[in-house]
Amino acid sequence: MASFTDTFERKEVKYRLNAKQHREVLDALAGRMAADEYGCTRITSLYFDTPTRDLIARSLEKPLYKEKLRLRWYGTPTSGERVYVEIKKKYDGIVYERTAYAPVSGADAEGLRITFDSGVAYRDVLAGEREAGSAFHPLLGLGETIMEVKTAGAYPSWLVEVLGGCQAYPSSFSKYGVAYQECERAAGVRFVRNALPTLTSRKDDRCA
Repeated sequence: MASFTDTFERKEVKYRLNAKQHREVLDALAGRMAADEYGCTRITSLYFDTPTRDLIARSLEKPLYKEKLRLRWYGTPTSGERVYVEIKKKYDGIVYERTAYAPVSGADAEGLRITFDSGVAYRDVLAGEREAGSAFHPLLGLGETIMEVKTAGAYPSWLVEVLGGCQAYPSSFSKYGVAYQECERAAGVRFVRNALPTLTSRKDDRCA
C-alpha cells in the first residue's frame, strides 16, 4: 500500500489539446511509449458531495490540498464485476474514453504515464424533473482531447520538445468542476443543489 508521502510524489499535469496537437503528441510517442494492456477504455464516474456542494466549491477555489469522492467503473459492468469507490486527492497542484500510454522497453521515459481522454461528457442525474436529464452533454469542443502527464520526475527532453513545438501548455481542467459550472449555467443559479453529474469519456479518439 502506498504511503502518505508516496501519494503526493507524483505530479499530474493536464493539457487541453486540439486535434492537430493531439496528432503531433501521438507521433512523438511512437517507439517511446505504447498503449497499456487495457487499450481503449470507457470510464464512468459518479461524484458525491455534501448537500451544499462543499467539496466542489472548495476544489474550484484551487486550494493547496483538495479531495473528491467518487464511484468509478470501467466499461459496462455486469453482476459480480468490480466498481471502485475512490478518494481522489491532490496536493499543490458522465462517460469518457481513455487511452493510457506507458514507456516501451529501453525508452527514456521511466516512471512516465500519459493518458488521453476524449468524448468527455456529463449528465445531471437529477435533472429529469426539469428536463431530459438522461442525455449526456459534451464538455469539450470538436476534436479536443484532455492529455494528462503523470510523472515522479522531470519530463524527458523529447516530450518537452514536442509540447513546445505544438504550443501545448498546461491547462487547469476539472471534469467535475466544469460539469458543475455547466449545470449552473443551465439552471441560471450560482450552485445547482440537487445535481450529481455523472461523467464519461473515452481514451484516445482512435477507438471511436
